[in-house]
Amino acid sequence: MIKKLLFVITILLASQSNLHAQDVLSRIVGSSPFQDSLWVVDTTTMSITHRIMPTPSSGGSITGMNGIAKNPNTGLIYIINKQSGVSGRTLGTINVQTGLVTIIGNLGDNFASITFRGDSLFGVTGDGATVPETVYLINTTNASKTLYRTLGNGADGEVISYNSTDDMIYHWSGNSTIVYEKFSPVNAGDPVVGIPIIGTTNGETFGSVYIGNNNFLNSNIGSSFNHWNANGTVSAPSGYMPDDLRGLAFVTCTRQISGTNHFCVGGSTTLSVGTAISYQWYKNGVALSGESTSSYVVSSPGVYNCMIRDVCGMDSVSTGMVVQQNPLPSVSLSGSTTLCTGTPVTLTGTSGGTSQWYLNGALISGETSNTISVSAPGVYNMTKTNMNGCTDSSAVGLTVVEYALPVVTLDASSTTACMNDEAIVLTESPVGGTFIGSTGNQFDPSAATPGSNLVIYNYTDGNGCSSSDTVDIQVYSVTTATLDPVANMCVNETAVNLNGLPAGGTYLPSSVVDPSTLGSGVFDFSYIITDVNGCLDTAEVQVLINELPVVSVNSPSTDLCYYDSPVELSGSPMGGTFNGIGVVGSDFDPAAATIGDNVVDYIYTDGTTGCTDIASVTISVDSCLSVNESAIANISFYPNPASTEVKVDFGSESINAELVLFDMTGKRIYSSVLNDVSTSSVDVSRLENGSYWFVIATVDGQIRQKIVVLH
Repeated sequence: MIKKLLFVITILLASQSNLHAQDVLSRIVGSSPFQDSLWVVDTTTMSITHRIMPTPSSGGSITGMNGIAKNPNTGLIYIINKQSGVSGRTLGTINVQTGLVTIIGNLGDNFASITFRGDSLFGVTGDGATVPETVYLINTTNASKTLYRTLGNGADGEVISYNSTDDMIYHWSGNSTIVYEKFSPVNAGDPVVGIPIIGTTNGETFGSVYIGNNNFLNSNIGSSFNHWNANGTVSAPSGYMPDDLRGLAFVTCTRQISGTNHFCVGGSTTLSVGTAISYQWYKNGVALSGESTSSYVVSSPGVYNCMIRDVCGMDSVSTGMVVQQNPLPSVSLSGSTTLCTGTPVTLTGTSGGTSQWYLNGALISGETSNTISVSAPGVYNMTKTNMNGCTDSSAVGLTVVEYALPVVTLDASSTTACMNDEAIVLTESPVGGTFIGSTGNQFDPSAATPGSNLVIYNYTDGNGCSSSDTVDIQVYSVTTATLDPVANMCVNETAVNLNGLPAGGTYLPSSVVDPSTLGSGVFDFSYIITDVNGCLDTAEVQVLINELPVVSVNSPSTDLCYYDSPVELSGSPMGGTFNGIGVVGSDFDPAAATIGDNVVDYIYTDGTTGCTDIASVTISVDSCLSVNESAIANISFYPNPASTEVKVDFGSESINAELVLFDMTGKRIYSSVLNDVSTSSVDVSRLENGSYWFVIATVDGQIRQKIVVLH
């Protein structure tokens, strides 16, 4: 009877992927020694649920099977086969779902029963064997056998079964008289231990399987089952089989749905069940038409189950699998699609999850960030995998187009300059860019720093691609030239030398300012320095050479007698000074002058220019002596030079006269009136060393004598 399909909808975590819904059934399979049949028995009802007709992988058809045993570690079921056209018995493994027997090899004798202890396969030969009632260890890879021990007790039917509880192998033999005993699977030399039988055996034992707790389930010659205890107790027979079962083994039918319990929009997931005889898939309790294989491709969400028919019967997995549909990630791209040669651009995709970039549909290795720096043209796209494992890309990729950089040139009228040079003209191509390090296309050396000066010209074309060119201009500092200023000069001054620093420069037009050759006016002089870099600096001065003032001097009379009154002098321009012997202020006193020509100078200095000129007039002073002038002709002065006093001797006559002493500038420093004297003396001890004039004047005339005072 097929039970109803029960679908239990379970909320599954989206992060789980390879899930399964599973039922595990346990059945006993028994082999028939007389026909090609394996019988599957429901252990709860002890009734037949399925018949298997085995097919060998090689050799003749199978006509009967003597023993069967399951490896507890691998789950493989090993079976002893009778094959047509093959002498002895063969060993193989059987897939109970398909009935395929994979032949391992010929056992070389008639074995009656097999059992596993771990991975070790023990086999016992029957009474009809060449070497009867003997236990061997059988190699499961090639069916070769190794003698373990002999038994020798009992008659027909040799059955062995391993008890994992006490680690002993139990042995049944005989029909009317049953032998029940056990032996060690570890120590072959240990004696066989007989076990007294308690209860009714129901004849010869055909097969046995250990069911735990020192209990065995045995099939017998009466086509029924008994429970045997390790202590010898035998239960009453139960169940009825259509055949005598020679050998028993537990088989497990695992009914499970495996696969990923979710898929992404537009995708699918495959569910599968294990090997069985027939299948029918269901969605939400409704059979899916035509879906009768072991797998089903799911492309819509829901609860899925499968009705399975296998050796254990026909049923569905008790709990179906809930399959969810997960949304795709939303992917958008941004970034510049203009690629200028040599300048990468950055493209950005939606963040979150995991990313993978592609160029022209090909995966770009290592580019798993949501940003990418690209330097090649093409169509770029990015896939995004979200936390549900769903992957999608942008509907439209970014087409990056590469443009060549503009060809930019920058030239300079000169690449070297002195800091005081004119601006250097820069020539750029194409025009319309920007300069760095200059003022437009003019490079001003005076605004630069000495040394290397890099000028950069950047240009961006209509595609947004930029390029630049540079020019390196070497700027040299300039040695500063200085030229000392020259004060205003007059045309009558002596020449002066110009003083320029540092030494070694060139003076233009000359290094000498010579008023005598230049005359009056404003004159420019330059001093030029040229350094090792060829840089020039010039210092300049202007020299003003002034004309002399126009000076004149007049005297009311230029011929005077010694005894005449002083005359007033006049000079032009006014404000000058008069100088000469006989000059007193602005007057000329003949009495203070010398007999003869007296030069009177009028000295005038222009208050604006500072230039001075002299006008001179010669005034002649005569002694104007009368006829008695011989009376004073014999006057003598001594000593000359004098240090203390000078004596005046008038000879043999006494006279009346005035004696006056002048210095050489015409200044009167002593005078005395002489009345009727023939001699006189003048104290000169306090006078400074020098020359002096003695003048003696009478009514008849005057006489002058130069005296030297020497202390």
